[in-house]
Parts: sequence; C-alpha cells; structure tokens
Amino acid sequence: MIVGFAPRKEAIALYLAGGFAPLEGELSKLRKQCMGKGSLYIKTLSDSELQILKKILTKSYKSLK
Repeated sequence: MIVGFAPRKEAIALYLAGGFAPLEGELSKLRKQCMGKGSLYIKTLSDSELQILKKILTKSYKSLK
C-alpha cells in the first residue's frame, strides 16, 4: 500500500508509506492535524485544505513510484 485512507470516529486517517520528511512544507500548511509513525490524522476538511492534501498525497505517491 502506498497511500491508505480510513475514516475514524475522531479523525480521518491517512497512511503514507513514504514517511513525512519529503512533505514537511505541505504538512506545515495544514491547520488541525496530528501525526503518528506513518499516519496523518485530520480532524476537519475545508476547501483550502483539500488542495494541500492533494499535494501531499500526490507527492507521497510519486516519491514511492
């Protein structure tokens, strides 16, 4: 799995196999987030954050392909 998605009760979980190091710039732009070892938990989605999430997912996918 390169990128995973799971809707949770408290937050939306995104599992990124490539790690967070190449995504630091994009991650700093997200408002409400919590990071685990290889997962990103997002409490809310808004229009502006969707564009940032798209960049994060695209960059993470390309780094592993």
